[in-house]
Amino acid sequence: MTKQTEMNSIAIFSAEYAESGYLKCTYPSHISDTYDHLIPSIIDINVLNKRFDKYGTPFQLKEYHLPDHLAFITHTTNPKSPILIIWIPKNVVEKHNELPVGMLQLDSFGNALVANECICEMFNETEQEFLGRNWCRFFDSETIKQLAELANGKSAERKFSLDLDVVTELGKPLSLKLDASTIGLSFSPDGVLLLFSDLTAERRHSQLIESLATHDQLTQLLNRRAFLNKIEQMDKISFCRSLMIFIDVDKFKLINDRHGHEVGDQVLKIISKRLDESKRFTDVLGRMGGDEFALCLPLVSDLNHVENIAKKFARSVNGPAVINGIRIEISISLGLAWAPRSLVGDGISRSDAISLMLDQADKAMYFAKNHRPNDDFVIFDHKLNDKIQKVNNCIDELRFVVENDLLTCHFQAICDTQSKIVAVEALGRFLKPLKYHASIQDLIETSLESQYGKQLLDQLTSQALEHFVLLHNKDPDLQLNINIDVLQLQHESFSSDFKNLCLLHSLPLSIMTIEITEVCLEKVPKNVKKNLNRLIEAGCKISMDDFGIGYSNLQRLLSYNFHQLKIDHYFIKNATSSSRHYAALKAMVAIGRSLNQVVLAEGIETKEQRYICQEVGIDLLQGFLLSIPCRAQEMIKKL
Repeated sequence: MTKQTEMNSIAIFSAEYAESGYLKCTYPSHISDTYDHLIPSIIDINVLNKRFDKYGTPFQLKEYHLPDHLAFITHTTNPKSPILIIWIPKNVVEKHNELPVGMLQLDSFGNALVANECICEMFNETEQEFLGRNWCRFFDSETIKQLAELANGKSAERKFSLDLDVVTELGKPLSLKLDASTIGLSFSPDGVLLLFSDLTAERRHSQLIESLATHDQLTQLLNRRAFLNKIEQMDKISFCRSLMIFIDVDKFKLINDRHGHEVGDQVLKIISKRLDESKRFTDVLGRMGGDEFALCLPLVSDLNHVENIAKKFARSVNGPAVINGIRIEISISLGLAWAPRSLVGDGISRSDAISLMLDQADKAMYFAKNHRPNDDFVIFDHKLNDKIQKVNNCIDELRFVVENDLLTCHFQAICDTQSKIVAVEALGRFLKPLKYHASIQDLIETSLESQYGKQLLDQLTSQALEHFVLLHNKDPDLQLNINIDVLQLQHESFSSDFKNLCLLHSLPLSIMTIEITEVCLEKVPKNVKKNLNRLIEAGCKISMDDFGIGYSNLQRLLSYNFHQLKIDHYFIKNATSSSRHYAALKAMVAIGRSLNQVVLAEGIETKEQRYICQEVGIDLLQGFLLSIPCRAQEMIKKL
């Protein structure tokens, strides 16, 4: 009827009802023989009930302490033996506190009797807050069930280990290793000893190492290798219907050059955040390197849905950002490619299929970035290969022209109202017809989208000055209008390079008029204005080309010391048939006059157009009616 056990110097006592309100006590022999005079034979249950809290939390029963032992009392689930008193030697408790790991000791009913100092520090709790069933609040129901079965002998195992992730009452996350083992005989255990090792720091260190290996440190996105591995692990159905998006930041090099790499890094972080906030949970996002990102979206197949996805990502990223007080316009170009089911058939591996999709998406992005300026994205199809091949052919031809110096220069006359040639405009021409470029303007446009842009423009400038020497020798007062692009002007050394080139050909700067278009001035790097001012100080004149069709505004006219206003032929052509265009033409002439600028009209093709220009007070005329572009040798005859 009573249970007596002795194990590891721990004495356990239980009692059963002797009569109403009292418990009859029987003790293990080594306790009763030694401490018979100190322990009672009956216990008043009413007194004990007052000592228990509503959870039945064990407590130290000080009146039952024995020499060198602490007494703990707890409830049982047996109605006939409702209490359990356990004596634990003081030196055992002290040793528990010396353990470098957390420890809980449970009785066979799952009540915690002892919590050492280490576990209290881990959870920032007092010992009393662990006792009884209080410890359960830190663990999930499955763990509690396993421990209860271990404690009451229902488990086939005497011990087990598991890893736990718990959160303390103060919200502190802990990564723990739990080792649980029974106390006493396997068929009749007297409780469970729980040991907790704190692996939080080790786990964080491991996670940090893993993060360094799999994540880009600037943006915290997956790096290229981890991105590809993640797609490799995608299930077959999801991958067969996946969409690959390749993303490139527009004009990122310009942002770095203008504002520095610190601002460039912040732009990449902003783009990463915007992309991450826009994707689905199942989408895989990574930084591929530099200013390139990639997204893989599983289970996408509908073409209309694909277009909506691309527009959503473009809208989410495109837009201004203020970094260090600088307003940066952010925009991206996207290329899309999806995986047909045949890609993952027996004939091609998953890794090869991923590489093919990335390559196709990259090609589509390149085409969107360089040849579809009004579209944020392009969806890859096999016709795109032909378009890309054409682009590559154009670039190859451009390289051939630049490397072999296959350019020359023609001149078109600029006349005063009396038809006297007072200036010529230098116009680039091919030495022989090209296969993929119909005009010099086509070649220039190709060059501006490639690495050969400045090299081609510098060659055209050099050709113009070299061929103009013949005309200058014939008429030293003849002015030269020469087109200069912002790509040249943004280089800090351009003004000194241009002056040296003129000096090389013995051409005075006072006869030079540099034509720049309004489009060039839309977003001007600081070096452009600096170079223009230096050239003006050296004696050059500046002309605003294509006036009226670009981004004309009075502020821009006043910001630069223009000497000449060159009105676009659109207004000349339409002024003969539209009173509104005629009025606009007069207004532009009036603006030029008020700013003390010489007004030049280009594109004069009929006598009527010439008459109207003279009528509104235009100073200089240029067009096929007066002169077609020709070689320097032919122009000499007209001077």
